[in-house]
Amino acid sequence: MTEFNYGDPHPLLIDRRERKRRTDERAALHYLNVLTRAGDLYRRDGAGETDARTLFDLEAANVRRWQQWSADRFCAAPDDPTTRTLAAHYPTVGSELYQVRLPPREWIRWSEVAVRAFRALKNRSGEGAALGNLGNAWTALGNATRAVEYHEQALAVARELGDRSSEGLWLNNLGASAMHLGRVQNAIRYYEQSFRICRESGNARGEAVALNNVGNGYAALGESEKAVTLYDRALPLTRQTGQRAVEGQLLGNLGNAWRALGDYDKAADFQERSLKVARDTGDALAVLRALGNLANTLASRGDHLRSIPYYEEAVAIARAIESHRAEGQLLSNMGNALQYGGNAAGGMDCYQRGLTLARESGDKRFEAATLTNIAGLLYASGERVRAADHYALALSLARQTGDRRIEAAASEGLSAVTNAARQETSDTATAPPG
Repeated sequence: MTEFNYGDPHPLLIDRRERKRRTDERAALHYLNVLTRAGDLYRRDGAGETDARTLFDLEAANVRRWQQWSADRFCAAPDDPTTRTLAAHYPTVGSELYQVRLPPREWIRWSEVAVRAFRALKNRSGEGAALGNLGNAWTALGNATRAVEYHEQALAVARELGDRSSEGLWLNNLGASAMHLGRVQNAIRYYEQSFRICRESGNARGEAVALNNVGNGYAALGESEKAVTLYDRALPLTRQTGQRAVEGQLLGNLGNAWRALGDYDKAADFQERSLKVARDTGDALAVLRALGNLANTLASRGDHLRSIPYYEEAVAIARAIESHRAEGQLLSNMGNALQYGGNAAGGMDCYQRGLTLARESGDKRFEAATLTNIAGLLYASGERVRAADHYALALSLARQTGDRRIEAAASEGLSAVTNAARQETSDTATAPPG
């Protein structure tokens, strides 16, 4: 007779558990293959992005369920080769899709497990991809400092392996993080390196993305005409390669550039087209950006009250996905619209909330812009000393980041405050005795 220790399961129960584990494993492998097919479709030229999103949306609940099962199984049995493979590859094979379909906090959870699993598999290439995806998630959340840490690690892995394609990708993403931190010249250098690598390797998709981003860099430096030229070069490439999401970004960036050049009607047309693409693709981050851009253009055109609902919808999305940097920018811009629409108190409230979020996210460019806005309101209300302090701090930050437009605005504002104070002193000194 077989003897069992107290608490040991019956052999039949063990067999039943093993059968369930194998059934679950097959299900997890099946949905990993579904995600792989969707990722392959997304990277295909033409209508692939639309087909990929349709497939992902159809199976999203199952994909998320079995990714979670794989992650939990890996944590419980990290030495099992199959669960290592599952936990490693779920976050990487369809990263382009989950980054437009899932909240950034979920990308982080997926990718943190993937880094550990790839290390257990001694797969450096996969580890680099997972590290880069973590950087993308932190960028989406507005924490560019954390993003840089992960992108630099991913870049180091790509260079160690001689993987030029991944090197170009992570250089591009480092550029995005540098832009968020206000290091515009550094960002342009990263983007231009990425562009050269993509061109050398015949990567038209990456080339379009890099051109778009170089344009963003020059737009941030106030060189809007140069930015338009770069965007115009990139737009046909996105259409040739079927990159609907990047096309939407480019339309929005063209709108921003034309707004900076003073053609508000042309800018609004581009922004409305960008918003349509964003809504069609269902990318929450893209919708957020397009709403904010359109609101900015309407406000610049003088349609301040019409811009407010677009700002409010964008702020709600930013909060929902926990993108504090985007929320801060939107609040600052909505403050402008409220101020110029006649609601100075509402404008100041938005500015102060935006300033807090800009500082929390380390966004020096928008901190400078918001300080300039606050200074303008303080000056208008007669608080010249506080206005001068805010203008001076904004001017210092603008010079650090190389943002010439904000530097010029802060410098002009500071001069106006100083001249007003001098005039007041002169008038007091020359006034006849009472």
